[in-house]
Amino acid sequence: MAASYITVAKLNPFLSVLIIIISEVIVCILIFYFAQYLRKFNFFKNRLNKINDKWVKKGAYIGFFAGQLFMGTLFISLILGLVENRKNDVLFFYIPLIVSTVCYTMIYYYLSSHGINLMKNLL
Repeated sequence: MAASYITVAKLNPFLSVLIIIISEVIVCILIFYFAQYLRKFNFFKNRLNKINDKWVKKGAYIGFFAGQLFMGTLFISLILGLVENRKNDVLFFYIPLIVSTVCYTMIYYYLSSHGINLMKNLL
């Protein structure tokens, strides 16, 4: 939606996309650490052990960021913050978060700009 607004309002695309990327990364990092704080209360102990066994040991949660197109990075950051046994947050959280956010923001901007231009041409 923000990428569509950039196109409609004719804002500076590079600065606007950069603001979108930075704000989304900051919000996701805050949610990640909030989920780590929630983990200390042991509400989800049994479920977290199952998630930890399936995702962490098989390494599937790095590729989970590809699903942000459908679920959103906020939800993924919350889930990854609840996973217990992470040894390297930079490699397994920050790098995939930033790379996937940059890629998807650029894709959304490209698709929305062309879609809005097509609608303008039809009208």
